[in-house]
Amino acid sequence: MVSEHEQVGAIFAAHGLAPPAPGGLGEGCASNGDCKSWCCDRGFNTANTNRCMPRGGTGAANDPCGDSDVDAIPESIEARLSNTFKGIFDPRPGSPRDIDLIVGSTDPAFALSTAAREELRSRFRLNGFELHLDDGALNGVNGAGGVMGLAGTTATATGDTTPAEALAVRDANVGPLRRATAHFILLAGTAATKDAAGATTSRAFGFTIPGAMVMRTGFIGINDIAWYQAGVLMHELGHGLGLCHPISQDGATTSAGGGNSCGLICGAIPVVQRDNGGSVMGAPADDPNFVAAAINVLRRPLDYAPAQWPLIVPGCSFVP
Repeated sequence: MVSEHEQVGAIFAAHGLAPPAPGGLGEGCASNGDCKSWCCDRGFNTANTNRCMPRGGTGAANDPCGDSDVDAIPESIEARLSNTFKGIFDPRPGSPRDIDLIVGSTDPAFALSTAAREELRSRFRLNGFELHLDDGALNGVNGAGGVMGLAGTTATATGDTTPAEALAVRDANVGPLRRATAHFILLAGTAATKDAAGATTSRAFGFTIPGAMVMRTGFIGINDIAWYQAGVLMHELGHGLGLCHPISQDGATTSAGGGNSCGLICGAIPVVQRDNGGSVMGAPADDPNFVAAAINVLRRPLDYAPAQWPLIVPGCSFVP
């Protein structure tokens, strides 16, 4: 089997660059040329290796550190993904922006439905994005998603799972080269928050932090409802793409409350679009009462508000 390092080395050799030094992300990434190339290929910004952002480059199509299609996946990584998954990633300038989403689950019963997959991919494609959903297979090739191994984490197969536990599950199951430029969502029994002692303090349909999302799929019947799966997944992914609850998209709100997981100020959208029932980013907690919440659940579309789509910031929540 060809190792990740050998694959990356071949890509860099094709661009006339020295192969990256073995060993991954050691010290000296900001100064050593080979190590810097290795950081680049993993999507790291070498000025801040705690956050996984593209380092950039000249922006030219043949620059392995560039990102000429502006999807936060550097050319060399996208070329490798395209080769691995039979051409479905396209790094060329002007191509649709790719979003790589790894869908994991804590139990085989919590599977992504075919209908949810089709609805999500269609919605993103209509708005200039290619959403790649890897739930164990992607374009007929074995992927990184599917039922996750939970050994070494505090997550359980059917119980409460926090986004921090989802991140630990991701790190235990997905290699660093792939996760550098991929989003990750864990379909679990319940999405929850816990206190320092590990006791559950709250539950919700989903939670998002930089690097990982967790989504509730474990209560009776809900995992078979396509619009529920697609809607909650699109909502949580939106937070990971820099979007906020519509009532918070005022150009001033920070990531607190109904904000995003990128630490970005919520971009302003027209007041008429700050409608809690007019975007999949709406949330029942923002409604004034139960009646309004029930109405908005029924009228909320599987779509972001029109002015939210241009506010998407690919890669803003990537974490190595």
